[in-house]
Amino acid sequence: TQITVSRAVASAGGLIKGADTKRVTIYRRAPTSGGEPTLIEADLDQIKAGQAEDIVLQAFDIVEVPQRGSDKRKYPPVVQNGDSGFKTASKLPLRIVD
Repeated sequence: TQITVSRAVASAGGLIKGADTKRVTIYRRAPTSGGEPTLIEADLDQIKAGQAEDIVLQAFDIVEVPQRGSDKRKYPPVVQNGDSGFKTASKLPLRIVD
């Protein structure tokens, strides 16, 4: 089944206080190994109002809803596996939706 960006956000528990719903970024994996990811911008307010398309996600897409006032990322967030000493990875506001 297909899942849209608004449904993914809802399935992940919804928005947190201070979320910037106008600057949602979808990081789409490059079709070739080593390529740059595609950045897709979405505005959840416009989607909710029916003024913008609710984007259908693809496998391995990463959806980021930033905090208001935060800087824009160029690359997707990285979550590291194992004991690498990277303590903040476990504190990320991360939800994985199957």
